[in-house]
Amino acid sequence: MPAILKGFIDRVFVSGEAYTYQGKLPKGLLKARTASVYYTADAPGWYLRLWRRDADWITAKDAILKFCGVRQVRRMLFPSVKVSSEEKRKKWLDRVYRSASFEG
Repeated sequence: MPAILKGFIDRVFVSGEAYTYQGKLPKGLLKARTASVYYTADAPGWYLRLWRRDADWITAKDAILKFCGVRQVRRMLFPSVKVSSEEKRKKWLDRVYRSASFEG
């Protein structure tokens, strides 16, 4: 992940606010039950899954959000951004908009 994002996470998801320890075991303090992670990559999706073993996704899901108490985490990955068409990017934005829209 980019250093600026890592710095943001380190400052926001802090001990005493996002998590604490009960003895040696961590306890998540976040009240959110679900979270969505939206991210882009220049690499193709197959490369991230096979060669990188979804390290970015596992870090966001398990080491950050679930560690802090969020139980359900879903992702929306947009790979191969450098070679994507404008039409493809517009479709991605529409998917993000639809998935983040709340009725009522």
